[in-house]
Amino acid sequence: MYKKPHQHRGRYFNLGHESLKTRLRELFKTTFLLVKHFFTKPEKHDKKAAHAALHHHSVSFLERSVEPRITWLGHASFLIQVDNKNILTDPVFNEIAWVTPRYVDAIVTAEELPPIDAVIISHNHRDHLDETSVRSLKNKVAHWFVPAGDKKWVVKWGGAHVTEMTWWQTVNIADVALTFLPAHHWSGRHVIDMNESLWGSWMIEAPQQNIYFAGDTAYSEHFSIIAKAFKYIDIALMPVGPNEPYTMRETHVSGDEAVRGFLELGAHHFVPMHWGTFKLGADTFNMPMEQLNIAWDAHLGKLGDKQLTILKHGEVLEIITALPPLRGVVRQAPHER
Repeated sequence: MYKKPHQHRGRYFNLGHESLKTRLRELFKTTFLLVKHFFTKPEKHDKKAAHAALHHHSVSFLERSVEPRITWLGHASFLIQVDNKNILTDPVFNEIAWVTPRYVDAIVTAEELPPIDAVIISHNHRDHLDETSVRSLKNKVAHWFVPAGDKKWVVKWGGAHVTEMTWWQTVNIADVALTFLPAHHWSGRHVIDMNESLWGSWMIEAPQQNIYFAGDTAYSEHFSIIAKAFKYIDIALMPVGPNEPYTMRETHVSGDEAVRGFLELGAHHFVPMHWGTFKLGADTFNMPMEQLNIAWDAHLGKLGDKQLTILKHGEVLEIITALPPLRGVVRQAPHER
């Protein structure tokens, strides 16, 4: 019923069976437009203003939590605590490249985190799978779950107990199920290894809460396909950019596309990510949130009682579990509109 990733001559492709030629063409077009933007419309890299907008006043972690606690650590990094399990997504705690500087310094180090039962990785781009962060976590993590083709990187950097996953595979950590799911993106640490490893999103199923981590993705049919497989999706951690240049839309969702994908998922609570951390694309610092707020207002008629919570780095979203169909009640939802 659910489509496996398309693979041809050792490379993976999205559900639409795009060609490698298409992906390379879009990559070079995007690179050209970014270079042009850099020389014609340079943006002031104001870390002080970004820090004031996004840095939470304090960061603290519980050792364990039965009730869901979701802490945004910046970009696509979350500490998800649920059913006494600690799950870390796409951990990046440092700079990754001079061309993509951080707007805000990392708010936590690996040493400050509680013990991690599982790290789940969406794909191997450097803003999602980072060598320095993996090395810093090697004595903190019980198990790594990575897309097919990426085990070699984590093992090389000192990670132990690494399991590769393909779409629709599920593993269990006690009563918490982790399922690797489709996304519309690409992979590669270098141009020559483009699409040699897989990419995807994740569903975290705890006894009364399903939390969807969208990874990095463009808008595609995978949102509605995932919705058919999961009756309830309580919380969706959704990327909201970069938006510019326009070629970024081939592999990333805009604010409007993120809201449309959220609606197709049938999720109840939207938490934005993949913004406000690194200078990506030609977006200004505030563009992703401006676009998201416009899109949210435009879709209010369809959103009903669904909720949007915009977290600062280090802020926690806590959920009191309830019974279906309203399976989660927000206890603390800072900056909710």
